Amino acid sequence: MTLFFRITMLLIFFSSCSNHIEEGLYIRSSVMIETIPSASGVICNEGNIWLVGDDAAPLFEVNNKLEIINQYTLSKINNKVDGRILKSLKADFESLDMVGDEIIVLGSGSKEISRDTAFVFNKKTRMLISEKSIRPLFNLFIELGNYDSLSSINIEGLSSCSKYFYLLQRGNIGNHNDIFRIAKPDFLSYLHGGDLPRMEIFHFQLPMIKEFMSGFSGACVSPDEKFLIFTSSVESTLDVYHDGEVLGSFIGMIPLQGDGALTELQTWPVKENGQFIITKLESVCVKNQEHMLYDLICVSDNDDGKSGVYEFTLIVK
Repeated sequence: MTLFFRITMLLIFFSSCSNHIEEGLYIRSSVMIETIPSASGVICNEGNIWLVGDDAAPLFEVNNKLEIINQYTLSKINNKVDGRILKSLKADFESLDMVGDEIIVLGSGSKEISRDTAFVFNKKTRMLISEKSIRPLFNLFIELGNYDSLSSINIEGLSSCSKYFYLLQRGNIGNHNDIFRIAKPDFLSYLHGGDLPRMEIFHFQLPMIKEFMSGFSGACVSPDEKFLIFTSSVESTLDVYHDGEVLGSFIGMIPLQGDGALTELQTWPVKENGQFIITKLESVCVKNQEHMLYDLICVSDNDDGKSGVYEFTLIVK
């Protein structure tokens, strides 16, 4: 019997005795791995996990024991120091999503040429089927978001529902935590050679630690498509390029349906024993959902080359 199943049964029992169910975020496990540097994106699919790292060239396929099954090179830039691609050269993979058999991996856009590529990988054929510069799309983000310059763009989350793609701008610098929404057929067409898509922008105020604002760092759509579940993290830095001291992270939810759609949010600090876990959560996926319970897998990057894999249970009223 899995831990998630036991928690579910306990909650069903207690809810039958009382209308009160304790809402909150509960950490179940954490593992540090050194075989994948700087994990920044995660997808759960058919019992396996797909990962990218922001200073790694491959797309990694991992089993539930966190053992690498396969790795598929995406970026041709692979100049490594201590197993990590040089910061000035890396493709900066920060987000990925899966649509059917296609896995979409995006660079952050925070630097021209090396960080502005979208890769489309077919998990059925195990082949890279598309590689495209999406700098024109990043330029539209800058224009629509009224950002100061190229250096302010930093797309760190990508996820989709049946109708839309959501691209999350990490805006802890300059207060630009934005979500760009693009119709799903339009974005897919663009990746495969079509015209630039139309988009909408939604701005959010995210929580702070000390005087530093958190920034979007990853996202996924819940299986029932009611919520966008996101991670945000906090560093003591004043620009998007240079790393700062890691202060902690949050997990949050934004409704995608109803009156509060893409306007409201709820967040939970990532803590253990009342203290922030000093880690920079970079992405999240839902391993399982049972009504108000979400079984989450998150990955983290503390800028030291190692990757953290965390499992949480999120209980929401």
